[in-house]
Amino acid sequence: DQEVLNEPINLIQEPNLLFVGGFGHPPNKDGLEWFLEEIFPQVLDKNPDVKLTVIGSKCPKDVFNLGNENIRILGQVSEEVLDQEYKKARISIVPLRYGAGVKGKVIESMRYRVNVITTSIGSEGLPGDPSEYLSVLDEADDFASNLSLLLSDDDLCKAKQKHINRALEEHFSVQAAKRILPMIGV
Repeated sequence: DQEVLNEPINLIQEPNLLFVGGFGHPPNKDGLEWFLEEIFPQVLDKNPDVKLTVIGSKCPKDVFNLGNENIRILGQVSEEVLDQEYKKARISIVPLRYGAGVKGKVIESMRYRVNVITTSIGSEGLPGDPSEYLSVLDEADDFASNLSLLLSDDDLCKAKQKHINRALEEHFSVQAAKRILPMIGV
């Protein structure tokens, strides 16, 4: 919505990562496990202060048990808490290895102008070239390196946020809908 697009872009300085995904959908748990096993240890080596917050409905006990000083597992939260967590996040992670369709959590992260790092599966179905406004990486080492770079490079994060804003205006704004709807006969 236009009100969101007019808000100033705010870069979060703290190394806060956010994962949002309902655990009733198996690709979310698989993606989180892959991230925690193969990517997060590499990120922690370079960024020992990084904090990951995990939010999702139907959060199983084995996921809750993963919590530690760097991993906060919240499970299902209210819309107000979700809003607060997005506003504290520097980067949203969407480490999906399988699944289909446009991922609402990617668009939701973009709406908050939180930098998104994802896989080609996570960027599937998005308009334009998603790599212009998202960080799209499929290999664990590449994902970890790029995530560490986003945590340390404010200029890169700000540039990505500007690209996110442009993509929101071009593809997800009221003006974009007014431009597209007549083309499809609505």
